[in-house]
Amino acid sequence: MFKKLLVAIDGSDIAMHALRTAISEGIIWNAEVHVVYVINPGISRGMMLSPTPDVLNNNPELLNELLVTEANRAIEEVEDYAATQSALINIHREWGDPREEILTLASEINADLIILGSTGKTGLSRLLLGSVSSSVLEQSTITTMIVRQKE
Repeated sequence: MFKKLLVAIDGSDIAMHALRTAISEGIIWNAEVHVVYVINPGISRGMMLSPTPDVLNNNPELLNELLVTEANRAIEEVEDYAATQSALINIHREWGDPREEILTLASEINADLIILGSTGKTGLSRLLLGSVSSSVLEQSTITTMIVRQKE
């Protein structure tokens, strides 16, 4: 029986599908649903190392601000959806490597189940976030559900 669920989101469609799954499971198990968005500053550091600095504004404060704005947008979408389902959720914003932060938070809140989308956003982010779900699945000591989106 699950009492605390942790679902990771990243603003992608598959993450929203994972959220819908988490809320449904939360209702079935009468469990707390925790939602985490991990802001990964490593992505912006990688951008700042671009060999053509004139192509990208390499102001780290601006890049971090953009990452926070993106996180807030995704969290707002999650809160709106949860409200339509009359679901109570606990929001967590973390900074760091999602592969580590998801597992750390799961341990901190004593989660029984981690729910992740199979992949994240498109392009490079999709590749990186797909590796997040694989890494969490591999390293997790608790039940981990990978949600795939039907095509």
